[in-house]
Amino acid sequence: MKKLSMLAATILVWSVFSGNSAYALRSITDTYIGSGDSRDIVGDPAEFSVDAMEIDLTDEWDMTVNITTNYVEGAEYTQYGDLFISTDGWNPYGESPYAEDNYLNGEDWEYVFDVSEGKLFDIRADQDHILLSDDIFLSGHRSGHEVLIDPYGLTAIADGTSARNGDLYSMNFNIAEMFADQDILDFGFHWTMTCANDIIEGPGGLAIDKSYAQVPEPGTVMLLGVGLVGLVSIKRKQANKQPGV
Repeated sequence: MKKLSMLAATILVWSVFSGNSAYALRSITDTYIGSGDSRDIVGDPAEFSVDAMEIDLTDEWDMTVNITTNYVEGAEYTQYGDLFISTDGWNPYGESPYAEDNYLNGEDWEYVFDVSEGKLFDIRADQDHILLSDDIFLSGHRSGHEVLIDPYGLTAIADGTSARNGDLYSMNFNIAEMFADQDILDFGFHWTMTCANDIIEGPGGLAIDKSYAQVPEPGTVMLLGVGLVGLVSIKRKQANKQPGV
């Protein structure tokens, strides 16, 4: 029991001071199909399968989005698509697997991370910059879905990176500027390759309030104090314990 108490107190102290603390938003499994084709994957599943998305957010507002996929840029002359982000929830058309949902009737995306430019854009007033799979390919694709942003004339609100790491396609960027005129961000996400042969789309899992402190709040400091007192008490008891007792 004492070992467990010390472990709990140690975890408390670590969680307050660790520079790697994060809000784990959600792991999204690919159950979305979307309109344009009745199949989940258009084309060869060995080339175009998207399985999951994991989203994490640090306490400094750095967001990482990891896509689990076997897709590699260049397959059938396609490219990695951009990441579309909603901050007012996720509202697709219809019910799962959303076989009739598309650009015209589904979620309106407020932000997009341009993977080729490494830039995050606010597109709330620039919806006409969205490019669909139909704008890229004439045939052999899933039609009617967002795949890229045309960055010409847009001003980035943050820089970021994207890279292929094993079976993950990872994107990282800072979302602090999203709070400039919004107090709560309720996320939704959409990603696919430029042919939209397999789309992953879904909710972020929880709303993030900008009032979350970047330093420990009074209540957290109080808990920290309790944790430290617990550690000291345990140490004293162990030091005073007589052998054989």
